[in-house]
Amino acid sequence: MSNFIQFQITFPNKNEAEKIAKRLVESHKVACVQIIGPIQSFYYWKEKLENDEEFLLLAKTRASYFNMLSEEINKAHSYECPQIVALPIEYISRDYESWLDNQIDYIEAEIKRNQNR
Repeated sequence: MSNFIQFQITFPNKNEAEKIAKRLVESHKVACVQIIGPIQSFYYWKEKLENDEEFLLLAKTRASYFNMLSEEINKAHSYECPQIVALPIEYISRDYESWLDNQIDYIEAEIKRNQNR
């Protein structure tokens, strides 16, 4: 099993999903993002059955980043209670795992450099 997870976050529109995706990738807190949609979501909200078109953002990052990123996404998200879940990446090719590592190591090196200033 790897030390990586894949976030699954739904958004009400593509623009909001793209805005958060760009922010996460540019910060190197996630290695990559895919946006899927529109998808159809059915759920109860405030005792009413909802049927909405949404966009699903998938983001790969380290499992240790879950709490930090959950808070960041929750603050930036337009939903009152956004879907922010993550699944462990159990099986992964060595090349892809190395690539993920390198992408996220970049931000960890930046954080360490800034702490030493």
